[in-house]
Amino acid sequence: MKENNVTKKNITIVIALFILLSIVAAFPEPKTTLFDFRIEQTDANDSKINEYYQNHDLKNVVQKSSEGKSNSIALSDIAGVDMQSINNKIEVLSHHGRIWGNPDFSAFTYSFKLLTASEYQSQKPTDAFMFEAGFVAPDGTINISEPTTTEQRAVFQNVTQVALYYLCQSYIYHFYQTRNIPLLFKIGFPVFEAGIIPTDAAIKTAVNAYGGSFSSFDVLNDRTAFINKNGLAVVGAFGEFMNIFKNWGYPMITNINSTGFDVLSYWFNVDNWAGLLGDFNRYLSYRFIEPNENLRIQKYMETEHFKYYTRPVDGTLNFPYFSDVTENAVVEYSNNFNVKFAEKLSYFTLPTCIDAEIEGSSCNGEPPVRVAGGTAWSSGMHSTCASSEDQLPLFYHMNRHELAHAFQGILPQGTVTAWLNEGFPQFCAAGPMTDAILNEMRQSGIDCMANSIAYFGHRPTYEETRIYPSPDYGYYTLGRFFIDYQYKRGGYSLVKAIQMNDLAAYQSLGYTSEQAFLDDFYFDFDVRVQKKPIVTLINPIINIDQTEPTVNISWTPLKADIKLNVSVSTNDGKSWTEVVNRTTNTSCVWNSGNFSARFYIKISAPDNLDVSTTYGPFIKSDLTSLNLISPINNSYVIAGDTLNVKWANTNIQNIKLEYSINDGDDWFMINNNIGTSLGMYKWIVPNGLKGTCKLKITDTGNVSTYSESEAFNIVVSNNIGGPYLYDKNTLLLLHFDNDLNNRSVAVPNAVGDVLNLTDEASTVPDMGRSYKTTTSLSVPHHENLNLTGDWTIEAWVKVTSYSANNSMYLFWKPGNT
Repeated sequence: MKENNVTKKNITIVIALFILLSIVAAFPEPKTTLFDFRIEQTDANDSKINEYYQNHDLKNVVQKSSEGKSNSIALSDIAGVDMQSINNKIEVLSHHGRIWGNPDFSAFTYSFKLLTASEYQSQKPTDAFMFEAGFVAPDGTINISEPTTTEQRAVFQNVTQVALYYLCQSYIYHFYQTRNIPLLFKIGFPVFEAGIIPTDAAIKTAVNAYGGSFSSFDVLNDRTAFINKNGLAVVGAFGEFMNIFKNWGYPMITNINSTGFDVLSYWFNVDNWAGLLGDFNRYLSYRFIEPNENLRIQKYMETEHFKYYTRPVDGTLNFPYFSDVTENAVVEYSNNFNVKFAEKLSYFTLPTCIDAEIEGSSCNGEPPVRVAGGTAWSSGMHSTCASSEDQLPLFYHMNRHELAHAFQGILPQGTVTAWLNEGFPQFCAAGPMTDAILNEMRQSGIDCMANSIAYFGHRPTYEETRIYPSPDYGYYTLGRFFIDYQYKRGGYSLVKAIQMNDLAAYQSLGYTSEQAFLDDFYFDFDVRVQKKPIVTLINPIINIDQTEPTVNISWTPLKADIKLNVSVSTNDGKSWTEVVNRTTNTSCVWNSGNFSARFYIKISAPDNLDVSTTYGPFIKSDLTSLNLISPINNSYVIAGDTLNVKWANTNIQNIKLEYSINDGDDWFMINNNIGTSLGMYKWIVPNGLKGTCKLKITDTGNVSTYSESEAFNIVVSNNIGGPYLYDKNTLLLLHFDNDLNNRSVAVPNAVGDVLNLTDEASTVPDMGRSYKTTTSLSVPHHENLNLTGDWTIEAWVKVTSYSANNSMYLFWKPGNT
């Protein structure tokens, strides 16, 4: 055998009642683990390797399959052969790929010919072993016969197994484009892939017959020893090792011939031929030779979709948690993407340090720096597992993430960007982003976008999203946002189509290029994630009343080519009247007539997920009349609190202010002479008031000119449970009854969407209005919010949704542990 020579903030408090967060421990990079591939360019001639790294996820190197290939493969029936098993195996093989995609599976031919036992004996190759019952002819025909001899029946139970074996042998010839390969591959690969691998006990006996370990792979090419020591069992174990432990590592084999092979120098934790041999010897020891059955790796259990390999001591702790998560996920993903695995997936799992020992490294007695890690390919998964029960939740996301990588292999995935490759499993593992999840993810997305701009000097172009960055600017997270945008545009079918052929999928939506689609994603990200206004509104202007019968609305768009709808609400957002539809202009006119009250403007992008921004409130006023605009209908005020009474701009100079608690039958004076120029009056609500109340302002010079408020509610503060009144220790007090103002002067007002104020009935009627967490609410940082010493946070919360496996935050202070 040959051995390669290798050159070696501002802090904010966020108040959100239904934020969901999937908690994953943030561990540093591992000292020793197989799960992260690295490439170091050591020579200018390594450009091809670097190019490959730029365009492939090395954790999933075997996923590439020929584009456009049908998942439904049919062969003519062969007498006595279970053709479903044959078709399933062809399906599995079609998803395995060579590095750089050559040779393509489409060039693989697999015609079968059934021979009688005597025909086989007369035609078999001269180097055939006694157990063989078929052969691959020079023209590629797969010749098979019913196993009849003792030697044949010791390996094959029936002709179906014979057909599977020689189909797999033919494939490995095609894969390496040569028949001159060692017995390790010629026999080992089909023995495992055809499911005829001997028992663990038989493999243990065979390994011990060879001395318990191997100084060279050459030993397994000795035909005499191969026969006498049951070399078939050992090479079958190598087939298992290469598939379920080395993650279908065949693409990493190079320079193969009948007597030897090399391995690619950047195969992580392998590096060279000797490294692979060391891993194999340790695998044999842990998997077959280990005398303690509780510590020996074995096929621990089998479910509808998986074969799980682990040590019983680890299986007792990690199952059925692992199997429950993966079984549920495989059904979910199969339904979402309308694909299914043709055969059961293998799943190999061990604690981090044990797995690392087989890889030839060690934790050196120290706790692992990374607990959860894994990888996947088109027919299996390989991960670490928990060493204690409290670690189990750390594996929920990882299991679902890696399974999604396996699904990429059977879609089949085409050539994708780094964002698409890692965004897909992140999206699948966590599911579509609800408003609550978006609230939690928002800051992370914003930070990652800022990091990507710092990395490239600008927002990444589509071509730049192909790059696997070092250092990582957060492409997993941005990829998740990107996939979620695709889902919102076209559901799981669009997500799948983009994975298989991104350009063709974008073109099906009317885009001319990948970049055009990415640009629309950036627009959505700006509005939905970064909460930038969809336009910069020029007119109307807050606090400047509109007095004409028409209102000129003008703006500067965030993205010039986006078609916009403009709507107006005159009832505090309960309903909207469209002013203009799908316009790319930058102004329109609203014919408001003699309307005189508050109004809001909503500008939306109907062709871009209908993202929108609401502006206001604005005031439409008649200068010759009075218009009391606050408090609003059904709002709540606490007795003893201060209520801001507001009116529209007017030419009337002085007014009197009164209140009524019996729907206007009787009016009580608050102030009989108020100048109107300030547009508001602060009324300290008397402590004795309670119930429904209305206010009225009247022209002091003409009592026939007046305006009454909508009815609102006055409630009495409760010393236990609220509603609360401001005192000297109060930093932040938000009632959400009329506005987002802080009743304390110690901290700024809240920032959020005033349309989220709701009259939805609460459990305790006196609590008044509330703030819906469709979007989060933030309070700009102030030194008083450092929250040192003793402090208390209280809230009335009505939970309307719950998500399992997530934490639901009421208060969140980023940047503070």
